[in-house]
Amino acid sequence: MRKLTAILFLAVMCVNVQIFADNAGSQANYDGNRPPLTDKSYIELPLGSIKPQGWLNVLPEKPLGHWTFWGEQRGGDNLMLVYWLYNITGDDYLLELGELIHKQTLDWTDIFLHRDYLSRQHSLHCVNLGQGFKAPGIYYQQSHNPAHLESLKKAVRDMRNTIGFPIGLWAGDELLRFGDPVHGSELCTAVEMMYSLENILQITFTLEFHEKNEATIRFPFHLRIPQWCENATITVNGETVDAETRPGEITVIERVWKEGDRLTLDLPMKVAVTRWYDGAAAVERGPLLYALRMKGQWEKKEMEEEMRRKYGNWYYEVSSPRPWNYALPVRNFDNERIENAFRVEMNEPVSDYPWSQQDAPLVIRTKGMRIPEWKEYNGSAGPVSYFSQMNTPVGEIEEIELIPYGCTSLRIALFPVRN
Repeated sequence: MRKLTAILFLAVMCVNVQIFADNAGSQANYDGNRPPLTDKSYIELPLGSIKPQGWLNVLPEKPLGHWTFWGEQRGGDNLMLVYWLYNITGDDYLLELGELIHKQTLDWTDIFLHRDYLSRQHSLHCVNLGQGFKAPGIYYQQSHNPAHLESLKKAVRDMRNTIGFPIGLWAGDELLRFGDPVHGSELCTAVEMMYSLENILQITFTLEFHEKNEATIRFPFHLRIPQWCENATITVNGETVDAETRPGEITVIERVWKEGDRLTLDLPMKVAVTRWYDGAAAVERGPLLYALRMKGQWEKKEMEEEMRRKYGNWYYEVSSPRPWNYALPVRNFDNERIENAFRVEMNEPVSDYPWSQQDAPLVIRTKGMRIPEWKEYNGSAGPVSYFSQMNTPVGEIEEIELIPYGCTSLRIALFPVRN
């Protein structure tokens, strides 16, 4: 049996048909409430006893897009399950089914390589993009066509300059929008894109381990060096390893390993300023994005009478008494200035729950200046020109504090830039 890909984890796999039954009193008002059919809440079946061969007969008549276009845009998930089963059973009809599902799935490879969807607002449903993103990578296992992987790389580059946010997602309230930080991004988009990326990584970073004997084992240990790290170092048992550690690449340490060996990967971090939508500036350090520290005040509010049936009787509103409308001076982005202009402070010991304003484990102190014309609008930060060559009025230089994005609830993470 030819496996389609090597996966980085081991799993015990079984196929269950589950028949769920609640306790007798849990759904007393449900007419169909009855005792369980069996002593167990599920029936165990041998692996491979359920075969999806019927799909080969049904899909030509009722393709993935028969009921809704969402089906064809999310066909990569169907394809992933077919390949999962093929890797276990080796049944050739599953490859035939895989080709059929691929042909009925929206051609994401073509969209990413040759179309302008990612440079147009409202062109795609934002969650469909997150879920469909995996499709070229999933199909690559059968096609071995490098264009499918290249399409994913190009999509990431294109999104970076149009719809992308520095948090790794894109703007979209149902439909795609350009990356204005005032726009939001659906939680569904986040979880679907994370799932797509997890599956793509399992396919494109395949590592093999070779076990020689029980006492010692020789195998290659693969370490990913993040793109943001310039001078990574590796030690084994306290001794520096002579290895190339180029940013954005995989470093391989191959040796005979024994029990108790200790490998340490040190990833130095520097503050970096990246530019985003309309020239806005984001402050990053290593893998973390930083946002303005604002004191949040939570207040319970009564819901309007006409809205209570839909949303409930009350809600919480969070606001801040502190100024938030800061710009960053562009001169501090110069390579020779940035280290002194953005001072990193560690708060130790680190709290058991560091993801809060008061317990943020890291603080970056820098300078900012208020933009008087940047005001609140409709309960959020109003519109502003993030980049301007005109001498728009700004306030005096002040010291501001930035903390990790995950420690904030009110967030200013993309800053206007001024001279």
